[in-house]
Amino acid sequence: MANIIDKIAQIRAAVFGKDVRESMASGLEVVNTEIESTTSKQNVLGSQFNSLVINAGASNAEIVAGRTSVVTGQTFDNMGHRIDNHDTQLADIVQVNIKAYTSLVTNNNWTLAAKTAIAYLKSIGGGTLFFPMGTYYIRNVVIPSNITISGIPNLSIIKAMSMQYTTLSANTIVNTQTLIVNDPSNLAVGDIISLKDSLTDLLLIKNIVGTTVTVESMRINKDINDLTLGCKYVHTTGAVISIMPQIFFVTETLSITNETDNTPYVNGCQNVTINNITFIGSQDTHDVTKESVFELLFCGAVYGYRLNGFKVYNCKFSKTYCSALVVYGWCNNISIHHNYFENISGTMRIDRPIDQKESSSGISFHWDQRYVSPNALLHVCKNYDISYNDGFNCYGGLMFISATNTGTISNNKLDTFKTHGIAVYGGDIGASCFDVIVANNAVKNGRRGVDTNAQCDGMLISTISNGISVLNNTINNCEIGINIVGAALLNLMGNTVKNCPQYYIKISSCYSSIIFNNSMICEYANGADTTASSKVVYVDDASLITASTAIFKNNIYIIASTFLGKILYHQKCGVLTYISETFSCPQTVYTTISTSLTKFRTCDLSNAPISGMTTTNCISDEVGQPVTINTSYVNEATAVFGTFNCYKLGNRVFVQGGIIGTGTLTADITFITLPYNSKYRVNILDAMSNYQVYLLANTSVLKLSSATLAVGAYMYFNFSYISA
Repeated sequence: MANIIDKIAQIRAAVFGKDVRESMASGLEVVNTEIESTTSKQNVLGSQFNSLVINAGASNAEIVAGRTSVVTGQTFDNMGHRIDNHDTQLADIVQVNIKAYTSLVTNNNWTLAAKTAIAYLKSIGGGTLFFPMGTYYIRNVVIPSNITISGIPNLSIIKAMSMQYTTLSANTIVNTQTLIVNDPSNLAVGDIISLKDSLTDLLLIKNIVGTTVTVESMRINKDINDLTLGCKYVHTTGAVISIMPQIFFVTETLSITNETDNTPYVNGCQNVTINNITFIGSQDTHDVTKESVFELLFCGAVYGYRLNGFKVYNCKFSKTYCSALVVYGWCNNISIHHNYFENISGTMRIDRPIDQKESSSGISFHWDQRYVSPNALLHVCKNYDISYNDGFNCYGGLMFISATNTGTISNNKLDTFKTHGIAVYGGDIGASCFDVIVANNAVKNGRRGVDTNAQCDGMLISTISNGISVLNNTINNCEIGINIVGAALLNLMGNTVKNCPQYYIKISSCYSSIIFNNSMICEYANGADTTASSKVVYVDDASLITASTAIFKNNIYIIASTFLGKILYHQKCGVLTYISETFSCPQTVYTTISTSLTKFRTCDLSNAPISGMTTTNCISDEVGQPVTINTSYVNEATAVFGTFNCYKLGNRVFVQGGIIGTGTLTADITFITLPYNSKYRVNILDAMSNYQVYLLANTSVLKLSSATLAVGAYMYFNFSYISA
């Protein structure tokens, strides 16, 4: 650089032309030399930089890792090549911006724009419909296979349109597909409407000409054997027409024609994803005086029917009138994770029956009610994962999962609800839930408030639920902690249940199940919230066919002195086993432990004060309810009667006991606990003989005649139920 400055000075000092030319030439040569030197240095430096990045080794592990795809495992020469490859792949994915269809928008109603964009994507085999920042009102849009709905978290808002009503202006007949309406201005082709009179129809609008509306039955609600094409019922002038404000239907079609997905897990709506969208429902716009039952089904955000591969993640759902996200009918490979649900069904009427209130959860799975048993057993959801979702103030809880197989419900959180926090329900048609894991969830604040009929159980495991594992969950401040009704092979392990004023664990028929290593905690601050009818563990099978057979082992009970109820309470149940239970509570509280009409195979309560345990009317193997024996018919004077123990287990009555004697025995024995109008088989066993006799119908008297016993032998009675 110093040589260039000197040459410039010489050029300026030169006087004659020759000197000027010589000085300029010499200066240019110096500049050229300097440039060549600089270029050479830059090339060397660039080479060193490339070498440093490409061959970074352990000196820059992040750069090295960035050259390799964790998905495909392919390694590129440098980061730039990998980015180029990624850009090429992105170019193959079709993405449509909803704003490209702004010309189809009227009064911020984006329904037609969304339908047109999705139709285009469907015509080319699928793609992504992108919603940029903004608010979009949409109603009754169908999402078919291979479509992704995506947006910007918290900024892309899709809102349900307000609930709209009109009325009939002419009577209808059964199976009509034509309605004459008073005001069609809010109706559109593709809308789902309910037509409510004394009975209610659910219909799909096919065409509108003036005040004449052409409809057909909406297939999601149509019985598979129903041949009706239009209205199933008669409706009179003035009947209310409600336009369902459901935002999205994820299915191949809402029409009853050309169904191609009747076979479970075949065809269906495949590979649909919804992510990064905020959904806001219509709950503040409904008129309860015009309400139809279908508003509890089709006034949510996303309703999926017959799905194969469905994902919803990073979405928010709020203010839907019914369940926000529904998965219905046979569905396979479902993933719902990292979503947030708030203020779901906040306007639910408290006078509704419980089954309607259950249609108000954040997430709902349900078997296909278009079928009746046994076909309905095939149309259930399987292979699903519901995880890392949060909920707040959801009337029906975070999720109601009915008749599903092989699923995981994990790491979800819910604060404030009225019905069931998390429900796994077998179904009322003989369908069952099996192989479902409910783990690491947290549910709190399920309290009734003004709704005195609300159930408010943190978890419900109910009705033909088989092989359900409920593991490491936390339930706090719910009316009922864990409610088990009709479950078999249940594993209830490692859960913490706290501060539940009614029941911590309530069991009504729990067959072959284990309740292991759970903690029931009544803290001092909340103990006064209980009453004398409160129970920590409550077992009552009085109204059910199958009696409970369960093992309680290594559970911990930490009970405050302010707790007013009973620790253990059993009534009319089967065989319960308590092993190594640990109690931490004042002895004054512990005296409230009681049992009633229960058979214990083992009742090891050694970790409890002896004075605290009462066994009034408790039937065990050793001390039981005796059988009344009419000795006036005994012919063998040397016979000595022992103690008979009788207990009922489900549909079976078992009697164990013995008669010590010798010679011939003839006796009538009256079993006071056996029901009338039933027939039982009796096996009489001793070392020499095996007799089998029957109880007579309409009596509970057993006749024994000429039963020969060996000296010192025992005769055992084992009753088995035959028929009612």
